[in-house]
Parts: sequence; C-alpha cells; structure tokens
Amino acid sequence: MERELIDVILTRASELGARLFRVNTGQAWTGEVVRNKGSGKQAVFLGPNDIVLRNARPFRAGLVKGGSDMIGITPVVITPDMVGKTVGAFTAYEAKTGRLKATEEQGKFLEMVRRLGGIGKVVRSVEDIERVPDL
Repeated sequence: MERELIDVILTRASELGARLFRVNTGQAWTGEVVRNKGSGKQAVFLGPNDIVLRNARPFRAGLVKGGSDMIGITPVVITPDMVGKTVGAFTAYEAKTGRLKATEEQGKFLEMVRRLGGIGKVVRSVEDIERVPDL
C-alpha cells in the first residue's frame, strides 16, 4: 500500500512544482564469483541460477539508516522582506499507511531535516503535501 501512496505523492509533488525522488534501500552481497569447477572434496555443484561468493561482504544501498522514502526540493517563495526570492528547501517525506508509524531512526532523520531548515514529515495522503510547508 505504501508503494501506491508514494506513486501518488511523487506525481502530485511534481504538479505542485517540487521535485522528489524515490529512495530505495536494501542490501545485497558482493565478492568473487565461483562457478562450477573441480571434482574434489571442495567441488561446488550449483543450479543454473546459483553462484557462490568468496570473500563475501554486504553492499548496502540507499541514504542512511532511517532515511526517508522520498527526498527532493520544494520551491519556497521567501517573503518580500527577504528579497522576494524563491529558494529550494530540502524535502524528505516518509510514507506511512494505516497505523504504521515512523521508526525511531526515521523520526530522527526527519527531525534533523527540519532542524536544518528543510521540510521533513510523515505523509499519509496527498493532502499532507499540499499544505504550506512548515519551515
């Protein structure tokens, strides 16, 4: 369900002039690939879609632990007493559906974004991004 919410928010944010990007996270393994070879005690027999990795190590993708589902830039018009210039505010949205809540790490990431002058919040609907951002 969050995937559908993210798709709708990305589309609506673009219509509102913001540019958001989906941030995927995950882990894979990298190392030295070993193919079928040998016939001794250490022979490894694999299926056609199997590999063995020597010196395996994890490879993590994404921002940081707790990083948001979507990040980007939202245009914000500065008030006339601040020269009337439009600036881009770093934006981080964490999509949640139903009763799901942000993890502690996600909450800390959003708080850091807000503390540094950006827009960081949990969003549960398109309406959550249509309100004037709190800066």
